[in-house]
Amino acid sequence: MVKNNEKARIDLLKEVEGITKEMLHKKPGEDQWSINQIIEHLYLMEISIVRSMEKELVNARKTTVDDKPIHLTVNRKYKVLHPRLYSRAKHFNH
Repeated sequence: MVKNNEKARIDLLKEVEGITKEMLHKKPGEDQWSINQIIEHLYLMEISIVRSMEKELVNARKTTVDDKPIHLTVNRKYKVLHPRLYSRAKHFNH
């Protein structure tokens, strides 16, 4: 999993290499995110997931959880509310 994530990160950075600042911040539509917003979201999600994993590994407790509709994450027509943590952070705004 970690290797796949690292490869995906490297591939993504290669894709956006050389893109102008204007292109990074341009939103294709009013209700759509810019490339910069998408990358920032991925960054914040990765940090949150890693911190949660670290915390759980330190606690070393077993917990069962209900199934989550993870399959919906690839359905871009399905919108969900998200915690403020995953919305645009101030340090990425220009």
